[in-house]
Amino acid sequence: MEVQFVHSDYPDRFILEVELEDLAKQEDLLTANHVVKRLEFRGDDIQLEGRPFPLETYGNMMLTALLALLVAFYMDRIFLKSV
Repeated sequence: MEVQFVHSDYPDRFILEVELEDLAKQEDLLTANHVVKRLEFRGDDIQLEGRPFPLETYGNMMLTALLALLVAFYMDRIFLKSV
């Protein structure tokens, strides 16, 4: 197994810049901007590129909410019919 340094291609940059840019590409810009803000990162050379909106995250949340509403509606219909 060979050791690979994360920022070996960018020796003049801070190590977190490369990681945050990779996070923006893998996830989305909102997540990367949130991490930059929470870490209080003040690098000037960071350039975040990626999807602007986390569609998968909000899509899963909306599907879960829809499923919960359908289950609640179905259970309500069952219990109201038996009364």
